[in-house]
Amino acid sequence: MRNWQLTIANGGKVERARIWLRHSKTSSLAQVLLVLLGKSANAGLGFLASVIVARTIGVESFGIYSGAIAIIAIGGQLAGQSLDTAFVRFLSSYWDVDHSRAKLVAAIVFWLHVVTSIVVLGIGLPFADSIAVAFFHDRSLGWLVRIASIGVVGSSFWTYLLSSVQAKQQFTRYTWMSLIVNGLKTGILLSLLVTGALELESALIASVSAFLLSLFIGTLFTSTLSGIKIEPVFGDLGLLKEILRFGGWTTVVSVLFTIHTRLDIVMLSVFRSPREVGEYSAAAVLISNVDLITVSLITVLFPKVTRLIAKKGLRKYVARVLLLSSIIATLFLPWLVFADPLIALIFGSRMSSSVMIFRVLFVAFMITFITDPVYLVIYALNKPQVVAYVEASQLAVTVAMNLVLIPVFGALGAAITVLISRLMAGILFIVFSYKVTAETKESVSFSRP
Repeated sequence: MRNWQLTIANGGKVERARIWLRHSKTSSLAQVLLVLLGKSANAGLGFLASVIVARTIGVESFGIYSGAIAIIAIGGQLAGQSLDTAFVRFLSSYWDVDHSRAKLVAAIVFWLHVVTSIVVLGIGLPFADSIAVAFFHDRSLGWLVRIASIGVVGSSFWTYLLSSVQAKQQFTRYTWMSLIVNGLKTGILLSLLVTGALELESALIASVSAFLLSLFIGTLFTSTLSGIKIEPVFGDLGLLKEILRFGGWTTVVSVLFTIHTRLDIVMLSVFRSPREVGEYSAAAVLISNVDLITVSLITVLFPKVTRLIAKKGLRKYVARVLLLSSIIATLFLPWLVFADPLIALIFGSRMSSSVMIFRVLFVAFMITFITDPVYLVIYALNKPQVVAYVEASQLAVTVAMNLVLIPVFGALGAAITVLISRLMAGILFIVFSYKVTAETKESVSFSRP
């Protein structure tokens, strides 16, 4: 099997590695702010689109619409979006040092998306009526499932394009591209609203069309799809196997993460009153928006870290990122102090019970902000199974602690569980990052040529 690990052998490439280490600090901060701006604007456009649809088509139809959007989200994961972490991991490793190898990575992941999309369409189109019965208890909504199946394919290839831009660290392009889908969706929905044509079917078609139009526009501005052929893909089965293995583990990580991050609301709903669920949800909604900061940080750092596949470079990264993220986290402390007026301003005085919940969840956010960039080292060293083990441990702790704390402390107990589980995950990520770098031989030389 051909060795896929990055090896920097000549002086020019070594010099580029040195330059990255010296100047990445300032450039990364600017890129994080840029990506954060894009993700925040995108979230705002998505919220506006949901409000337009909900206020126009009514509660029942909006519920059906939301179910179709959920099908697209779930189907997108099954249609290859979980491979995109592996795509960023491998493409970013080769992009500057072995362009032909990078193109091979892009081709492999592209054809894997094609295969999984064919499977999704092969299930979603002919069995749409049965799926509609299972999801909506209404066979007549089979048309909706068929449209959603097409949306799955568009969504899958759209995230493929975004991942390619992320891997190449083209974050200005990444930022405006990330706005296209919700921007187009909002524009189409507003046009339908003005013309009086906005209803359930047209709203869903608008959402799917936004993915397809975005895919067309994105293809015009990226070179990822140019020159992709199927023949070379099976010429390097070793690389194909590595991508599939990595993608398989990141799929497990995604599933475990999705489950344990939803358990707080689910278990709170089982054990406590709807009022407590509402108080907790108000705080959780605010935290989910703040978490965009961490997501933006990970988006920018991931392709950078994969280019430091050396014990020396990665050890330096771990020490630096823990120090810098800890310093930056102190800038968020005023949120804890002003949580009371913030909650009152946004949700009203009736949600005053959400203040303490928000403070606990905010401390949990700060822990994640400080420690999450560390797990990128584990990905960079091709050990995604370690991240899966941590996620599994976090899920087990979340279930156990919620069973104990929620019946006693209610919503505050659910928040404490989130805090402790994130603290445990952060400690494990730090420990494992040092462990895997200690076990890995250096593959990049930083000595002078």
